[in-house]
Amino acid sequence: MLHQIGCMNLEPDQFCRFFSVEKADVVERIRAGLLLISVNSVILERRYRGIFYRMVSVMSARGKLSDRSRATSVSIVGSLRGFLLRLFIVFTLCGLAHAYPDTADPTLDERCTAPDDDEPVLGYQDFRWGYSAREMDERFGEIYHSGKRLMDRARWNESEARYELTMKSGGKKVAVPITRRFIDSVRSHIETALNLGYVRHVFFPDMGHAHLLIDQTFYDEVIRHVPVGQSHDVYVRVLDHPETRYLYHTAEQLKMLDEQHRVLADKYLGWRYYTRNLVGRNDDEGRIEIHRNLDSLGNTVCKVNSQHRYWSSGFHVSASKDGCFSFRHRDEVRRFDISLRDLPAFYDGSDAVAVIAGASVVHSSDRSADPWGIHTCQ
Repeated sequence: MLHQIGCMNLEPDQFCRFFSVEKADVVERIRAGLLLISVNSVILERRYRGIFYRMVSVMSARGKLSDRSRATSVSIVGSLRGFLLRLFIVFTLCGLAHAYPDTADPTLDERCTAPDDDEPVLGYQDFRWGYSAREMDERFGEIYHSGKRLMDRARWNESEARYELTMKSGGKKVAVPITRRFIDSVRSHIETALNLGYVRHVFFPDMGHAHLLIDQTFYDEVIRHVPVGQSHDVYVRVLDHPETRYLYHTAEQLKMLDEQHRVLADKYLGWRYYTRNLVGRNDDEGRIEIHRNLDSLGNTVCKVNSQHRYWSSGFHVSASKDGCFSFRHRDEVRRFDISLRDLPAFYDGSDAVAVIAGASVVHSSDRSADPWGIHTCQ
């Protein structure tokens, strides 16, 4: 078991690296873990020491233990508590290390720093509409190893000991702190979607963006009162709210319809068309709901229920070999980035009018290739 979770050869300096970038989030867990170690070791030590002492007493009373054996037995009991304490420390530290896989990577500081000015950026020109499944597989491999990453991707702020996104708010770029709840939720959605075959790749042509479904009560009581100039505060609050849901429109650029807008006679493409709307909860359990809207040309869902309000501007995810965060699929660890910024229209990062609004995002010059036409969420 220890070999499986990578803790057999754990050195003190290695363990410290697990938490070098998770100070704020881990301190309380370590404190709780140490308390648990102390309490459990005392309980077990007392329980088994009592049993052992009673056994020694009974055997002594029956004359079955010599003075030397009795002394040896007492010595064994004396070392029992130390053994149990070390055992609980090992399992607690291994559990914590396993629970925070990102922090076990010694290159995390490099992956999650703010991007340099010359960092390659993903843009709409990197993709096209109407990929076949095989073409999408090939393109994903190219993008994953290209070094291109999302603009304004999430990064680690060492001075504030937190992960954060950035966005324009009130006429300037501001930080949007994000919590472990949000990061782990997105990771779990990715892993579940991949494992169940709802998606094949984490990038814009497939699973690349999500819209927000905000709890209606929370929206009415809090979000609707946030001033326009403080729009970043909406994301700070919504991305950490337990009732928030995330709506992923998948198979975004996969060709699934013919010229008459009928689903192509292909088993895999039919599966992707009818399962393209994924809704995930804001927790790390990875539960995903499948929704449909067959009145829409692209089976595009916007409204899920009366308890949640659709918020079009959400976030992007894209896998990259240099990505900040990690996910696991088929015993392979891959990395990905998160950003609130829409894909820029051009490689230099300049923006045209390119905003996610429903099933698809199409550059104005490429509208004719859009398989969903003008069917979008309002």
